[in-house]
Amino acid sequence: MSSGYHPPVLSDLAERILADCRGAVGEVRFGFGSKRQVWAFEQRHKLDVAELIDQLAEASSAELLAFALVFHHEFRAVTNAWLARDRLQQAAAGLCARGDPEFMQLAGDALIDADLALRHWLLAAYAAGPAEVVFDRLQQALVRAYPSADQWALLARLRAIAEPRGWTFNPETSRLLASLAQISARPEDRVQALELLAVCGGSAAAGGLARAVKGDTDPAVRTHAAKLLDRL
Repeated sequence: MSSGYHPPVLSDLAERILADCRGAVGEVRFGFGSKRQVWAFEQRHKLDVAELIDQLAEASSAELLAFALVFHHEFRAVTNAWLARDRLQQAAAGLCARGDPEFMQLAGDALIDADLALRHWLLAAYAAGPAEVVFDRLQQALVRAYPSADQWALLARLRAIAEPRGWTFNPETSRLLASLAQISARPEDRVQALELLAVCGGSAAAGGLARAVKGDTDPAVRTHAAKLLDRL
């Protein structure tokens, strides 16, 4: 467990669901025991946790989110399909789709954990919310996320929102893209950053593309940047 993790206080209903889920989890060995996984077994549940998760979501969206944070942290090693996890994901997405400002604020704040990593399960649910709110909060999360893979996951979601609507990124996101276009080790990542700049970078796009045309170490990236710059 991360030293920076502090589990939220759960309601009695959430604690009952969590306790039952703990009883459903066990280790599975393959072959002669050299390969092990953690699985959840539906038949071990003593409660109808899917129904109780729905009840929790209806009773309090804040408690549902608190439970989801604890659940995903505790059971992150479970690798097989699990109805409880699927229903929790559906409930979180349903709450986001309602667009309640208080819940969207809470969930947006929780997108990045104490280790500066993206909660991918929450991102998938959060994307069901109102496009304007999601677009704004994902850009806020982007500047807080540390792992490169998490930044790219957020950028992919942002592009999916912005491109069909003709929206542009805010200045911080555009600056991050310009930086990725310069410092990313892989040429394909630099190209991807340049393409995002060209599509959604707004006024910052031309400068970032021009720098790549003049200074990128890979001739293929320089050529691609020049083509993107000509299209602006």
